[in-house]
Amino acid sequence: LDQFYWAHRVAQLGVGPRGLPVQLVTADLLADRLDDALSNPRYRQRASEIGRAVRARNGAAAAVERLEGLVAQAAGAYGVAR
Repeated sequence: LDQFYWAHRVAQLGVGPRGLPVQLVTADLLADRLDDALSNPRYRQRASEIGRAVRARNGAAAAVERLEGLVAQAAGAYGVAR
């Protein structure tokens, strides 16, 4: 079921064409959408912009910090010493 969500997000973020309901998909229409996704410079530009924003957040370090906090919180709740 998540494919519908991600198709919507791709279009919403401007990194690919709008998704299609499965009942409307034909080989020709799918080929056209794939061609658009691979050749449209707007999608590449938007993906590049999003990539820069993601890298600037330093997500790996933030994830580690959050996980360490959750582990410490859980350890405290169970009376486990660090």
